[in-house]
Amino acid sequence: MSMYRSRSWLLVLVIVLAAVTGSWLLKPLFSKPEPLQLSSGQLYPEPKPLAPFALIDQNGQPFTNERLVGKWTFIFFGYTTCPDICPTTLSVFAQFLKQLPAELKADTQVIFATVDPARDTVEQLQRYLPFFHPDLIGLTGLPMATDGFARDLGVAYAVVAQDGGGYLMDHSVRVFLVNPNGERFALFAPAPTGGFVAANLSADYLSIRQH
Repeated sequence: MSMYRSRSWLLVLVIVLAAVTGSWLLKPLFSKPEPLQLSSGQLYPEPKPLAPFALIDQNGQPFTNERLVGKWTFIFFGYTTCPDICPTTLSVFAQFLKQLPAELKADTQVIFATVDPARDTVEQLQRYLPFFHPDLIGLTGLPMATDGFARDLGVAYAVVAQDGGGYLMDHSVRVFLVNPNGERFALFAPAPTGGFVAANLSADYLSIRQH
């Protein structure tokens, strides 16, 4: 074989190796990331902004879409005289907040939004929430405003009359995660046993933040 042909084969080999190496190095740039899998919830197909709303927190301060910006926000709907799932879920989120790493806690907030504004006044929320965790945010407001906020997130609820003139509220049991752009990002459902689990929520949230 002549020296010319040897150099030609060497040149071809170098070109092939360069192409293979380049393809291997560029693959991460063009391949799609693995879809995020959650153990207790699911991501929305596309993040979607929440409709404009105007509520009041437990300190009597206005709470609008602007207070969602820059933070990851968990939202749970319920009412303070709820006998079971509401206090149980608030206890779970109290545990969740205690376990949350400091670097994530700084931009994470948990909201308890009432579906019973007639009884859940600012003063009632202010008395109720500290039993669970001081960082929980309670939201109330005019019935039209609380109803619009709930229905925008797909939460259904109804008054259930009780003997003696009282009533309970039958409502959807879901937890919503809103991203720092104020968009619906993920939806969490209770475990088959009937409630939320702090460890599952924590694991899913860490996966979302690290993805």
